[in-house]
Amino acid sequence: MEDELQKCIIKAKEFVDAQNFQKAYEVYEEALIKFPANSELNDGLRNMQENVLERISPKPMVSPTSIHYGDLPGDNVILRHEEGKVKQWLETTDENSDTNQSNSQVHSEMGLEEALNLFKNGEIHRGRHALRSFCNSSDHDVDIVMKSLYDMTLYKECIIYLFTSLHPKKNSVSVWILGAKAAKELSLHATAEHWIKKALQSDDFNSDDQEELMQLFFKIRTARLFDNLPSEEGIEVNLSEKGRSVRALCSYESQSVIFQEGPVLISQALDSGYDDIPACSHCAKCLVSAEQFFGGKSLKGNKTLKNAVNQFWTNRTPLRCEQCSMELYCSEKCKLDSWKKYHRLICPSQNKHAAKLYEICTEFKKASVKSSGKVEGWWYDNFSPIVLAKLWASILCDANSKVESIEEVVSDVLIAISKRKFDSFQVCSQGGITKRIPQMYDLMVKIFTNKDKRKQYIITPGEFNFRYSQVSRSIQVFSDPNHPYFLFRKQVDKIPEMQHLKRILPNTIPEAVFTGIFRIQSSLNHSCANNVEIISGDVNEAPGIHVISKRPIKEGDELFTSFVDTSLNRQQRRGFLYRMYHFWCECPRCMFEGDDSDTCTQCRKEADDEKGFPSCGRCHKAWYCSKACQKAAWKKGHKEICLY
Repeated sequence: MEDELQKCIIKAKEFVDAQNFQKAYEVYEEALIKFPANSELNDGLRNMQENVLERISPKPMVSPTSIHYGDLPGDNVILRHEEGKVKQWLETTDENSDTNQSNSQVHSEMGLEEALNLFKNGEIHRGRHALRSFCNSSDHDVDIVMKSLYDMTLYKECIIYLFTSLHPKKNSVSVWILGAKAAKELSLHATAEHWIKKALQSDDFNSDDQEELMQLFFKIRTARLFDNLPSEEGIEVNLSEKGRSVRALCSYESQSVIFQEGPVLISQALDSGYDDIPACSHCAKCLVSAEQFFGGKSLKGNKTLKNAVNQFWTNRTPLRCEQCSMELYCSEKCKLDSWKKYHRLICPSQNKHAAKLYEICTEFKKASVKSSGKVEGWWYDNFSPIVLAKLWASILCDANSKVESIEEVVSDVLIAISKRKFDSFQVCSQGGITKRIPQMYDLMVKIFTNKDKRKQYIITPGEFNFRYSQVSRSIQVFSDPNHPYFLFRKQVDKIPEMQHLKRILPNTIPEAVFTGIFRIQSSLNHSCANNVEIISGDVNEAPGIHVISKRPIKEGDELFTSFVDTSLNRQQRRGFLYRMYHFWCECPRCMFEGDDSDTCTQCRKEADDEKGFPSCGRCHKAWYCSKACQKAAWKKGHKEICLY
């Protein structure tokens, strides 16, 4: 396998040197299917893309498989943890073993069928000893034993049998597949994926096995990432060789709420321009008072308005963190929940380095007002670095909640398990972030370096880049749908005597804008012809998001959102998506719209004169050299996106 990998790398480099980029891409693409986690292949493809993007065709080459395989962060720790579970099962068997010599002799004389009967009758420990004796005393067929155990749904016995196998290197592909399926049933997901990789290395592996193995891999990875998602009956999240997708399990009319979701982590957006509007930093509820909203003079000077406010304005008394006064909350519950889940590790009163984090956020907001939109070496994105700090703090707090005593040290296993809630968030292959904002990286390292191991999280450059990329790829803007003014207007508009207030009541208002990460929403793919849109909505009496259908959706349809302003032309949209998300859009709009009149959108023929080709008479976003090309494009797909 190593020789094959090196041959692929050498061959790809030869094509790049010869400037045969399409051939080089094909080699990289094929190699990444077999070696998806290989960094040299991924780096080689990425470097080629960056170097040739401007000088070759407008379509850069992005591997659809390069980021979907391979281990998840902490898998080596989880794998050891799962192996420890199996050893505990074995120790339980040994403790319950019958040391009587005659019983031992009976076990050695038993065949596979007798051992299976013991299992069938519920005599698990005797069955294990009988099976072990049978396997040790005979030249048995491993495939038959595994299939027999699996068919009887003895998944734990499949695992134990494979772990105690005398010749694991000789196991067939089918044995590893059954083992992986059994491990999946017992939620030993790291073990299941590990055994699929064992199958790929088996002596009898051939290309015909690859599809079955990949389908199984994606089923296991899907279960791993999404089985504990909030229950949503109308949708499902899947993984495949093309990536992840969210599909409708039933039909929806236009403007239907397909699903709603609350955030995993939030922080107020840095560039909203309305950071002076008070809001709960834990749940995003707006805390603005009527006096802050209308102004004291307006309320005093208008008795009708004042009476309306007294009757209908929802007063939410803000509570500050009693330790640092930096964070604001809508209730005692939010304050305590925040402290328990993350704030106690990043509160400036408890962590002196965290104070700098809040200073940088303030500096960034000032920079945004001046249009520079960055603090050199520190930060340049619209989401707050506090989201990152909350992410690492929540992992630590969750791990600490699992220890049995205050003196117990948080183990690597507990940290790895606590990381799992963030595994489902995608990355967009951003590297080198630590080089662009080195001061922020250094600050995060300081915040999470502590002599007390319960407060320490090791942040390497790779970890920083990975988590930054996760948040950057997944971040979603939202606000409180139940802003006190919205609730106020709803009541006022119902009362005839107060209709004259409409003359002084604004229709648009400044809001406290938040950014958050949402587990299902972050799995939605992009299309410039998106069939859903995301709006702020109430979720379990707190701000969240609602995913709404833009047009009728059929059962089985994939749900697509948009990562870009869809009013932009194709060239602008594709350029933005490639720069920000590292993929080249081939959605229906991008496939059946053109860039300009110089080239036929259908056949790619170039125009001979400066006038160019005539455009589609309806949408004016595609150009054709002939009626035949226009008809062909219409049939292929332009009809679906014309006048989108």
